[in-house]
Amino acid sequence: MSDDTLRGDFTVITEPVRNDHTQTLIETLRRAANGRHNAIATVHREAVQALARLYVPHISVSPSPDQFRDVADFLLHWARIADRVLKIVGEEANSNTSEVLSLSVFKDRFVAAIEGDATFELERCAQAVEAEQEYGDYYADDEYEERHA
Repeated sequence: MSDDTLRGDFTVITEPVRNDHTQTLIETLRRAANGRHNAIATVHREAVQALARLYVPHISVSPSPDQFRDVADFLLHWARIADRVLKIVGEEANSNTSEVLSLSVFKDRFVAAIEGDATFELERCAQAVEAEQEYGDYYADDEYEERHA
């Protein structure tokens, strides 16, 4: 007598036998959808990891010009990460709707909001500190007042 039994550690999964083929199809599709790649969840996880790796600068009471520039750099890195999330959200929405979406509204919005506005103001702060260091507090204050007069 021969023993054809397989031996070893196996995970045995059995599907119940069903006569309702429609219900079987629905359950199969539901399981497939649950295993589907979720691009938004993936980009979110990547964004959280990238944000966690960013060096977070500070501006001290007596800041150096580089401290303002470091903060501007930090904001731009943060904005690029946020833009990546926004792009993926737009692509996912576009691929799952019958509407025609303007994907340009999902592209580079955060960098555009920060670059030229917040970064410009931070650069002005850095230049003011440089002027104070070069000419002393008196001249730096006069230059500031002349720009805003």
